[in-house]
Amino acid sequence: MIKYTQRSRGALEGGYFFMKEMLEKIIDLFPGDLNVIDSDYNLVYTNVTPRNHSIEGKNMIGHKCYRHCRYIQNSPEECCAKAVYQSGDAVLRKEVKLRDGGWIEINCLPVKDDYGNILLVAEYMVDITRYKEKELDLSEKEKRFQKALETSQHGVWEWNMETGKMYFSDQFLTMLGFESDQVEHSLQQFNKWVHPADAGKVMKAFQQSASGKKDSFSMEYRMYCSNGQYKWVLGRGKISEEKDGNVIRLTGSHEDISKRKMEEEMARFKMLHDPITGLYNRQYFEDALKRLDTDRMYPLSVMIIKLEGFQEGQQIFSPEIMDETLKQAAGILRHVCRHEDIIARWSEDEFAVIFPTTPQEAVSNIFQRITDYADKHKEVIRAKLVMGAATREDQSASLDKLMKTAARQAERNQLVMRREEGRA
Repeated sequence: MIKYTQRSRGALEGGYFFMKEMLEKIIDLFPGDLNVIDSDYNLVYTNVTPRNHSIEGKNMIGHKCYRHCRYIQNSPEECCAKAVYQSGDAVLRKEVKLRDGGWIEINCLPVKDDYGNILLVAEYMVDITRYKEKELDLSEKEKRFQKALETSQHGVWEWNMETGKMYFSDQFLTMLGFESDQVEHSLQQFNKWVHPADAGKVMKAFQQSASGKKDSFSMEYRMYCSNGQYKWVLGRGKISEEKDGNVIRLTGSHEDISKRKMEEEMARFKMLHDPITGLYNRQYFEDALKRLDTDRMYPLSVMIIKLEGFQEGQQIFSPEIMDETLKQAAGILRHVCRHEDIIARWSEDEFAVIFPTTPQEAVSNIFQRITDYADKHKEVIRAKLVMGAATREDQSASLDKLMKTAARQAERNQLVMRREEGRA
């Protein structure tokens, strides 16, 4: 047995009190509250000072911990120390709102003996009010942002290049008519949705941003919808996160611009088409004729079709009836002419057609087919079709001369028809 002298015992006690004093000084440096609680929920130690409580820590020793605790309402049922004693497990990172509106994070750890029995519970609390206020403010901003996205019809996507996964917001999927559980959340799925004609430029934009060559991109392209149709979107994307100089995350949005694209298409159609017949207008015809005036389009033929009796009919019938006559004549030309031929309304009572790579003999056959088809439907059209054609084998004659030749032939044929009917 080891025997202690009075002197050695005094030295040990002095060392104990010195270490105890040093430990208390170290604990007092902690930014939070540290409490030690026994199995009866009495405080046996605390570093709590008036800065944290209205009662000094020394006056709390020996009292029930929940009597002076900031996060409970004087009820032991809410005490974290009790939960640790009952379960034997630690309570970690529990966030609690205080009665004064602040927030704290609580960590309660059991102190056990060699047999696993809980001797004491150490409770450490940190004030996280500022952190929670920022978190709640951010959460509120995110809610407002999400609401704004829903209102503005924007869909959001995010590509995590580390995991390979792609996030699609509910609005993004709703825009295309899909549910979240119906699709694979990956870049491959995104690629499948992009219209084949747009896929090249879209993937190039993604690759340039992913490699860091461009910070962002913005472009219009078409996306596949669940109904089998394609929808126009304005797609935007930008680098949202980098790590060690490498891009690891891209974030972007889709805006449904189908309505605008449809309006643009309608405006473009009106600019290039006759409003009554839906055929191309004279401006488009003249531009197309210049565009097709190349060696590979020769022989290039044109035809002028006049509506004989149309002007006289305007004196008798209503504008609606005469508009219907124009539509019926346009329908005959659409039925007989080929897909590659360009049909236009040339003037008030005239149409014009361009026949690429069509010799004069073939034009004569088309001429006859138009005449035959018009004769079969003469009961529904209040005018006769009179035609003239011309063919350009090379660039020796001008386009203006080509059109004038066709017009003169149409006028001659019109004169012959009138003489035969005794109206010349």
